Amino acid sequence: MLLQLNIKNYIFIDKAAISFQPGMNVITGETGAGKSIIIGALELTLGAKASEKLVKHDRDQLTITSVFNIKNSAATAAFMEKNGIDNEDDQLILKRTVNKKGRSRCFINDTFVKVNTLKEIAANLIDIHSQHQNHFLFREKNHQVYFDFFLQNNDLLSRYKQAYRDFTTARKEFADICRKEEEIKKEKDFLEFTIKELKQNLISESEYNTLKEKLQKMIEENRFRDSLAASDSLINDQALPAAENASARMEKTNPSDNRFQNIISHLGEAVSHLQEAKEILAEHLSGPAAGDSDIDALNAKLAGAERMVKKYGLTLDDLQKKYENAREKLEFLEDVSFKKNEINKKYKAAANKAVDIASDLHIKRKEGINTFSSTLQKELDYLDMAAASIGVELEVNENEDGVLITFRKAVLNSTGLDKIKFTYKPSSQSPGRRLKEIASGGEVSRIMLALKTVLQQNLPVHTMVFDEIDTGIGGNTAVNTGKKIKSLAAARQLIVITHLPQIARYADTHFKIAKKETSNKEVLVSIRQLNKEEKVSEISRMISGKTDNNLDLSYAQSYIEA
Repeated sequence: MLLQLNIKNYIFIDKAAISFQPGMNVITGETGAGKSIIIGALELTLGAKASEKLVKHDRDQLTITSVFNIKNSAATAAFMEKNGIDNEDDQLILKRTVNKKGRSRCFINDTFVKVNTLKEIAANLIDIHSQHQNHFLFREKNHQVYFDFFLQNNDLLSRYKQAYRDFTTARKEFADICRKEEEIKKEKDFLEFTIKELKQNLISESEYNTLKEKLQKMIEENRFRDSLAASDSLINDQALPAAENASARMEKTNPSDNRFQNIISHLGEAVSHLQEAKEILAEHLSGPAAGDSDIDALNAKLAGAERMVKKYGLTLDDLQKKYENAREKLEFLEDVSFKKNEINKKYKAAANKAVDIASDLHIKRKEGINTFSSTLQKELDYLDMAAASIGVELEVNENEDGVLITFRKAVLNSTGLDKIKFTYKPSSQSPGRRLKEIASGGEVSRIMLALKTVLQQNLPVHTMVFDEIDTGIGGNTAVNTGKKIKSLAAARQLIVITHLPQIARYADTHFKIAKKETSNKEVLVSIRQLNKEEKVSEISRMISGKTDNNLDLSYAQSYIEA
């Protein structure tokens, strides 16, 4: 139930706070006073399109807040829990701000949300009907929802929706595996070539670095051995024989001559050092040497890996992933027949279950058309539309891609087999037409009222708004319309904007909206709740245009009480 609507800096309204009550809340006022502005403000908090033009001309930002009691709305409480919105004291506060640049911000219980979230939560809170915006009557997607509400198909529909989810999941799973199979088959030759090529040339990043380091050490070791071999050759062929020869010659000269003793000593040491060096070189050269074939093999292995990196534009680690992925794809092809068979079994079982429930829904809907139409006809008769009628069309879409149902292929949708829409005949001789093709505002208003009367016990919302639905009616039709609206108020909260006393007389709570011009030519709109005497005065104005005549006031009083 809507408890309060707070408006600030909205079009012609500086500030307004409206406290709505249970039952029938009526808003009246002179023509052009701006009664529908109130509904426009409410709709902003329900997710309607925002515009900078809505901000009062001398203000920077408008703020609209609507407060609801959601104690009896389990769907709203569940929605809030799902979206992480606090629910304190069963109160829901929807807030919308719009600045001069047209930028809008939305809040639910002080939690910032997207505008679509407002729209979603509003679906469980309120239903608005006006001559310009009809959330119920003209949207054919709603026809199925309310027709099923009338037939009390909730449990059956809930079971179907779960079966349909299982069906669509299995169908997608089967389609995905078939598509994947075809895609892999097309690239099978390429995959096999890739696997072969990578298997021959691929090494890991760490192995590449290890081999690179090993190759460098082998090259350096061979360079060292070459230097050792050259040194060994020089010592054996030249240095050692020369030193030994020089030492022998010096010893033969005059060993007693002290001048030669120092030279002889140094030459002996040289021979000794050269012999030691020869032994050390021989020891180093005795070990195994890396052959050219080993180095060539390492170079080839590294070159193969580098070629793969360059060819595919990937790192060695990513090439390893590519190799594994290619292998997995080919392994998938080996097992796909078994997997497809298992998924197809699950798909067929899910389809059969969904079809069975959808068929039950279809039969129940088909059988319920006459009951629905005859119940609705009584309401149309009461509203002086006895010649008119509302029909229900059930259309089953057939398609070659659909599922087999009694020798035909039908397309399952999220609500069953059927596409449901209401049709309208202004008379028995007229062809049926879509509801949105109805031109008369009076017809639209009464048809909507008749439908909501029939469906009221099953409507998910707890508050209904009627914005001047009395357009185009008068006399006895207006009287009956007023009674019918009043009867709706017994089960839920109503907010009714009207210009007819036949409807306003039934108000449980009466508000009057007025427009005035200030001294500086500024137009302002105000709204206030009327007491009993003020209500009588307002009804008098609506009947005779006068509020200061005792006779008119007395008549208005008796009219309200009648």
